[in-house]
Amino acid sequence: MKQAISFTVVIAALAMVGCGPSPESVCDHALSLAKAELGDEAAEAALGSREDCLTTEERRKEMQGMFKYKDKNKCLMASKTWAEAAKCE
Repeated sequence: MKQAISFTVVIAALAMVGCGPSPESVCDHALSLAKAELGDEAAEAALGSREDCLTTEERRKEMQGMFKYKDKNKCLMASKTWAEAAKCE
């Protein structure tokens, strides 16, 4: 019984941590917002290539921790404009 409760707690914790936008979806959304408002060249100057963005997001995820990373990126993913996305901290 005790093992079943422990297992349930571990699964619930993993489910909570796993919920949130992936670095791929964050980069795709940020790049699409930037390109729509700034143009392709300015967006690439601001964010770099998709590969650069993915590298940065993976690094940020490791450094900030999953919960802070997830909260900031929920804000970014809800943004409809580049200005809104820039306010996400």
